[in-house]
Amino acid sequence: MENGFETSTAPEPAPPGFAAGFSAAARIYFAPSTVFQQIKTGLSWWPGLILMVVIGLIITGVSMPLQMEAMRMQMESGEMPGLEEDGGEGVIGTAVTVTSYLGVLFGVPIMMLIVAFFYWLALTVTFGGVAYGRIFCLTVYTSFVSLLFQVLNVIYLRLSAPEFSDAKELQAAALNFSLAAFLEDAEGFLYGFLGRFGLFEFWEIFLFVGGAALILGRRRGQVVWPVVVIFLLGAVIAGGIASLGARFG
Repeated sequence: MENGFETSTAPEPAPPGFAAGFSAAARIYFAPSTVFQQIKTGLSWWPGLILMVVIGLIITGVSMPLQMEAMRMQMESGEMPGLEEDGGEGVIGTAVTVTSYLGVLFGVPIMMLIVAFFYWLALTVTFGGVAYGRIFCLTVYTSFVSLLFQVLNVIYLRLSAPEFSDAKELQAAALNFSLAAFLEDAEGFLYGFLGRFGLFEFWEIFLFVGGAALILGRRRGQVVWPVVVIFLLGAVIAGGIASLGARFG
């Protein structure tokens, strides 16, 4: 009772259940605003991350025969001196297989943590008071866009059965909806940098900006600039990694 009138406050909405996290991985494609609203009210990132790792392991298993064939052909051609007898089926082949699966199992969560940290840092510097957990959750669910591309790519490679003699030719035969597709050489800094400017990458960044704007209660135009800065930084890093791969690969 206050000033002769009864006052009441509306109860806080309950955080979405664990099952909502699994459905959010699908809803991010056709109903992203519902996912963003649930992230704002406490959607768990665990279901999305678990699903992402499981799908990543499946992709690795489906694509592994192609990668092993490319490695075997490089060994037999002498491009990997001293490994001709292994043929990709001995110790080296086993090591590559185990490393690939472990890379998904541990690499995906670590990558999500790093990417989310840089987005969180940029948004915190710009606006202040940004909850890292919500930005991490947003990073996980918007990353299902790039995961969709990986699924389509591995299906395409398995069905098209491209001819290749090494890993570089296999990479060149993959789907490419980025500006890097216009380059003749599928390697080097420029290839890695322009590879970040593609259809699925723009879709993902568009969703992230929309989600961050809703979570922070800001306009898209305010949020887009710090997000774009981190996106460009990621493109430069991707170019640097591609450059090192071309030099030492």
